[in-house]
Amino acid sequence: MDFMSLTSRILGDFETANSYLEKAASANNTQSMATLGMLLVIGADIPRDVNRGTQFLLAAAEKNHLDAQLELGRIYRRGDLGQPNFAEAVRWFRRAYDSGGHVYGHELGYMYEHGLGVERDEKKAVDLYKAALSGALAEDSSFSEVPEAAILSGLIVEKGNRNRNDLAIALDLYERVLGTMIGSTPVLWELEAFVVRVALGRKKEANEKLESHKREFIAWPAGDPRDRLMFESVIDFYLGTVDEKELLARAESLEVKDNDYLNLRDAWLCTANYYVGRLKFAKRDDLGARRSFEKALQFSRSGLWGYDNALSILRRMSAGSPKETHPPPVGLEPKGTVHTFSTSSTFSISRAR
Repeated sequence: MDFMSLTSRILGDFETANSYLEKAASANNTQSMATLGMLLVIGADIPRDVNRGTQFLLAAAEKNHLDAQLELGRIYRRGDLGQPNFAEAVRWFRRAYDSGGHVYGHELGYMYEHGLGVERDEKKAVDLYKAALSGALAEDSSFSEVPEAAILSGLIVEKGNRNRNDLAIALDLYERVLGTMIGSTPVLWELEAFVVRVALGRKKEANEKLESHKREFIAWPAGDPRDRLMFESVIDFYLGTVDEKELLARAESLEVKDNDYLNLRDAWLCTANYYVGRLKFAKRDDLGARRSFEKALQFSRSGLWGYDNALSILRRMSAGSPKETHPPPVGLEPKGTVHTFSTSSTFSISRAR
């Protein structure tokens, strides 16, 4: 039933997928409980129910399902159940770290870096980030546990600086991850690899790699056509054939359907602004990058790889400022915002299966 759920979801038959998933979760299949919990929390292809989703995640987490433990930590950190509970978030992140080894240290590191639920300790945070990266490089099966945000937070943009050695480490991680995925997910990582190559002064190589991934992506038949349009638009923006104005206009013009599990227009306006900022940041246009990241944060229920990453870089760029607060000031993180990596969560679900 668990396998049939995944297969049906890949084929776009969400009603059948959810039916099998509910049955498998009710039969105490740990992976199905974790998957159903994640989907209910973000409302992906199923009516959103954070409380019920959290209960499924708790059941899976008590069975030592590491993805469920990490997701619980994020739920408590975001305040999906009402108000953020940083102490509870730290508890679940620490449990995943203690159970899974160094590769699970990135979320715990984030809490130490920002002083959320623990005393702020940047040195400890960076140690946890680097341990997570080292673990991912050593364990191919654990790549999905080191999302792009961890690399951004711990290495690439620590306090707004770009260390060439850390950039090279991050690029190596991206390249090794790319060979393990299919569909649209490699495009996300190749876009991140692109900006790292740009920051390293390897623009020609960056263009060649991205053009190759664009050809592979176009040949991949699955996926929402609106997502495909935006992925191709971002690729073209990075390659220089679409300008920033056109990219954002395409996101603004996206049709919003009644059955969308999130407002796809807002999601892509967030994500498109994030990618604009990432490229500006790689080119050391910090003022332009900051403006784009701040625009990305204006869109609630963002998902799709934008909100958390934009917030992470902004925090890094503002580190040391007397105006910096943790969590961010009112207005940077709208009340009721749901910002989760829907795409990377799907990758995590698929990988875990």
